[in-house]
Amino acid sequence: MGSLGRRWTIVGLGGLSCGMGALFWITALTSSVRDAAVSAAPQIRVRPSATLTPLLPSMLSGQAIDLPAAHLSPSDRKIFTQLRNRARTEDWTNLPIGMLTQRVGESFLGSPYQANLLDRASQNTSGQETLTASLQQFDCVLFIETALALEQIFQQPNLTYTQAETLFFKALQQYRYRNGTLGDYCSRLHYFSDWILDHNRRGLVQEMGRSLGGIPLNRSLSFMSQNWRKYPVLVASPTFRTCIAETEAAIDTKNVFYIPTQQISQHYSQLQPGDVVGIVTRMKELDVTHSGLVYQRLDANGTAQSSKTGLMHASVRSGIKISPDLATYVGNVDGAIGIVVARPLPLK
Repeated sequence: MGSLGRRWTIVGLGGLSCGMGALFWITALTSSVRDAAVSAAPQIRVRPSATLTPLLPSMLSGQAIDLPAAHLSPSDRKIFTQLRNRARTEDWTNLPIGMLTQRVGESFLGSPYQANLLDRASQNTSGQETLTASLQQFDCVLFIETALALEQIFQQPNLTYTQAETLFFKALQQYRYRNGTLGDYCSRLHYFSDWILDHNRRGLVQEMGRSLGGIPLNRSLSFMSQNWRKYPVLVASPTFRTCIAETEAAIDTKNVFYIPTQQISQHYSQLQPGDVVGIVTRMKELDVTHSGLVYQRLDANGTAQSSKTGLMHASVRSGIKISPDLATYVGNVDGAIGIVVARPLPLK
């Protein structure tokens, strides 16, 4: 744990709060970040292979495909099967994508938070990426990516178990890596702005800040390159330091729009369950320090039961939880100036 000025604490490492990159979490000193360590859950690993795009056509058309060299651990497989059975029983298939994403996220409420899951999957500093997931513990971005990948499966209830597991890994890869291509350390989407822009370009999400009347973020990102000594891979490899700096320079943040904190509640009626939210920091060299999913309490017909809109997210202190009012939550995050919003779209 290191410090950043007088009011901030860094827990872990990485380009973005809780999940992208090696893991970077900034939180106010007044928040509790001294939780007991969570024991590591079984990990899912996929050895790097050829690009897995396009994602769905060959699987859904019934054509033969090459399966990734990966399998869920027995405990994660049990959770995976239980979720698929629940999705069939409760007929999640025809839910709008946002409601389905929220339903998947709710399934993990109470699951513990664990930092550095991505980098713990690789025990060396070579910079070669390994596709990693856990269905038992999460950081904030892994929670989002896992929910998005799983909802793709639940839209296809007739897949065999092997097909569903394969689709999960492929979808996860699409959400985590630039152009959906698993490569080296620089192929991972370390900054949330990069995550939104890459996904928006590929039709995986719709950047919503512009249509909501947001303000262009328009800043130069440089946190990782400035603080490379905090990243084991960057310490070990000057090549990756150069690559990260080039990636930062290429992220066009003027095309990412944020909603100022004081205006968030005015847009509740325009937000939808399952929208992806990133909390924007005032730090000029960084974009987002935390993330989660828009949460709205719905009745059986999908009608909101409350005028409030919450945030479902992986909290350091409490694990997966629902903070009941998004604007209030963001207002209490030290250094936050607003939110960016991306709406998930069906993978094609």
